[in-house]
Amino acid sequence: MFDIVYTNTFPLNIIIFIAIYMLIKILNYYIPNNLFTINIKTILSIIIYYSLTYVILLLVHYNDYPVKLLYVTMYKSIIMTIIYTVVSYILIKKLYNKYYYKKIK
Repeated sequence: MFDIVYTNTFPLNIIIFIAIYMLIKILNYYIPNNLFTINIKTILSIIIYYSLTYVILLLVHYNDYPVKLLYVTMYKSIIMTIIYTVVSYILIKKLYNKYYYKKIK
């Protein structure tokens, strides 16, 4: 697997995370937040992260990773993250509506 733990590429991951943050910040300005768009942004972030990491590690000849590993890792990560995102969104929305939403009377 080619992530922070196995490749020990902490500075690379910092740069990639900052780039993805900037992209998501721009997308948040133009696209409203709802369950569908948050999942799209999440999938986009995962694809960009793993693809950039994979390409950069191949370019610097860090190690030879098969493309199949990229797809399997991306697939598993997307499935788990979508489940987590949906559950988190629903819980946070319910908590927000229950405790922090003040109606104007």
